[in-house]
Amino acid sequence: MMSTSTTSWKQCMRAGGPASAVVVLVVVKGAVLAGTGTGLLRASLPVTGPDWESPDGPPTSNDHIIDDMNVWADDPPLVWRTERVGWRCAVKRSEDAGMTWQASGSWPESIFAIHIHPLNPDRVMHSFGYVNNNGVEVLGVRTTSDGGDSWEEHDHGRYYLDLVADPNDPDGNSVWMASHTNGLYRSGDFGSSWTVMTTHEANAVHFAGSRLLIGGDTIRYSDDDGTTFHAARIEGHDGPLRVVAFAQHNDVLFAASSSASYPGDTAPITAAGVLQSRDSGKTWTDASAGLPMRDVRTLAVDPGQPCLFAGLSDGSVHQLAL
Repeated sequence: MMSTSTTSWKQCMRAGGPASAVVVLVVVKGAVLAGTGTGLLRASLPVTGPDWESPDGPPTSNDHIIDDMNVWADDPPLVWRTERVGWRCAVKRSEDAGMTWQASGSWPESIFAIHIHPLNPDRVMHSFGYVNNNGVEVLGVRTTSDGGDSWEEHDHGRYYLDLVADPNDPDGNSVWMASHTNGLYRSGDFGSSWTVMTTHEANAVHFAGSRLLIGGDTIRYSDDDGTTFHAARIEGHDGPLRVVAFAQHNDVLFAASSSASYPGDTAPITAAGVLQSRDSGKTWTDASAGLPMRDVRTLAVDPGQPCLFAGLSDGSVHQLAL
């Protein structure tokens, strides 16, 4: 049986400089990558110490933000990322598990989540937002079918924090798109068009088998492909949350709750740390005991050890043996 003892959280990356908040974690072949507000950090698996490599060079002071990373499941050394460096944003690609990176597009604007087509690693989507020369805000997704040599822009009128493939689509073109207080959307043609699925807050999307989960001001689940959603029961917590990430190992689900703020927020949110579910997301319990704080920004599972990684707002990474 898998153990999820919440007393076994162990710090595996030190807090503070050179890192700011850890906003995204991914496990690639032989390593774990951490995207922070001061650049990218990398550690070989298993992680044995608190000092991680900086593939991009020495970390900078809060002006090199790694917003998102996505690993292609059929080729774990292949990973794409979005980043902001000063006033410039870029998409980059690595084919060696994050040791070296090649630029695949750059723009003077904000970019957010990134998604790789499950059947074709040269087809990639990322969300963006900017104000054009006429003072009009343009928000949506860009897509490429040639590995980033060219990009096509699709104005959706909203930004997205998470982009997830629909596992029920054999062609891989359907994408679920979480747009915070704008709700959850679905595109059946890889971003050209969209359909609103719910106006509930959606910051993160996850599929547990056929069950669809969204994280927002609480956790909700759907058993009818997003037609209806039901609020999950979160034991010991009645107020609004800010659920920002999911992870899964075998049949156990994990969710990260943060105090992070997004455009349009009007009130502060209290973080609830790491939550876990053993019934495919209908009920959740606390799994944060032993963490130094509850502002958890991201989660990732290493199935090899196995263990769960949690990235915190203080710049530290912690791991829990599974």
